[in-house]
Amino acid sequence: LSWAWRATDKLTNDFSAALGRNVFLLNFGEDIKIDNLAWELTIRNDLSLQLTDQVKWRTGYDHEQFFGELNINLPLPPKEGGGAARGRSFASQEFIESRHSFYLKNPAVWTELQIQLLDKRLLMIPGVRAEYDMKIKDYAVDPRLTTRYTLIKDQTVLKMGVGLFAQRPSPDESDSEFGDPNINFERAVHVSAGVEQALGKRFELDLVGFYKYLYDMVRPVDQKTAENAVDGDAERRLENTGIGRVYGMEILLRHAPTKRFFGWISYTLMRAERKDPGTSTYRPFDFDQTHVLTVLGHYRITNNWEIGGRFRFSTGIPQTPFNGSVYNSDADTYEGIPGQVNSIRVPFFHELDLRIDRNWLFDTWTLSAYFEIRNVYNRANPEGLDTNFDYTKQSFTTGLPIIPSLGVRGQF
Repeated sequence: LSWAWRATDKLTNDFSAALGRNVFLLNFGEDIKIDNLAWELTIRNDLSLQLTDQVKWRTGYDHEQFFGELNINLPLPPKEGGGAARGRSFASQEFIESRHSFYLKNPAVWTELQIQLLDKRLLMIPGVRAEYDMKIKDYAVDPRLTTRYTLIKDQTVLKMGVGLFAQRPSPDESDSEFGDPNINFERAVHVSAGVEQALGKRFELDLVGFYKYLYDMVRPVDQKTAENAVDGDAERRLENTGIGRVYGMEILLRHAPTKRFFGWISYTLMRAERKDPGTSTYRPFDFDQTHVLTVLGHYRITNNWEIGGRFRFSTGIPQTPFNGSVYNSDADTYEGIPGQVNSIRVPFFHELDLRIDRNWLFDTWTLSAYFEIRNVYNRANPEGLDTNFDYTKQSFTTGLPIIPSLGVRGQF
């Protein structure tokens, strides 16, 4: 449901709300079970007021609400870096069975000023966002500043941004049985700077460098720390003691949409790293990808026929190898001995996708049909490290093969 109110040329308000039901069922053998029924309510309101020719004020409200029933039997979810469960079989892991209702409510408010200076060549956007998580009873207030300076009109724009950002823990992390309800928001400082440069009438180059310092990251409680804790802290599974950093640059070469064609090429060079307790050096984050390349293009052959394609290439994600195993006689299984965390990588990923669309235009509606091929050349892309039963052999699991699909859509 959405409602746009235009009180005057200077005062506007946009409101939207959505209510949806999600059902997730999973049964895998006798040990693994998930039965989750959830309702989700989201509300957003955006109020805008033009104060002067140079100043606009915007403010808004964001609302997320989840409620439902959860019936689950699972081992503890793995955490970034592996935690204590790395290398352990299902038979030797701690399973938790839980059936309970849940209710999550996350309100947030934000406000900003859009200030134009120097004959509107300089745009400054100071703002702040405040949010509250009723489950963990924690709040965050994040000031931010964005600036854009037009160096050469219609040609060159310099831009910069700095601010604080917060992310609430995932539902399993704040759950009293699977996680720890005493954890808090994860936090970060973001800094970025870049330039947008027009190259003729149809091309634009966008170059951005960025750095993020991450702190109060949720991570598993160190076992030695837990054993030496007092006042019940030994029962804690998670804590906000992780730190990390993300830095790099992104280049985007974009072709402006024309009557027939649009497309872009983007390349990101990046490192995402974490520092484990008791260490002085950073290691790669579980999903770190040093190189990410995307090439996309879409061409309208006629008013009825369109063709498009996308090519993706990225560095493989890090993995932790195993240095042999030990036999667990109680569980009658082998448990791997983890090596250095994230010290090897999955081989690189690349894939080509193609799509053809056919459109039929009628007086009051449009019919579209498409044929799409994912992974055109059937690349067996490695996705993760796999081992045999006693960890004497290690190999990589692969992703989905070539997937052709047909679709039809009507718009009225």
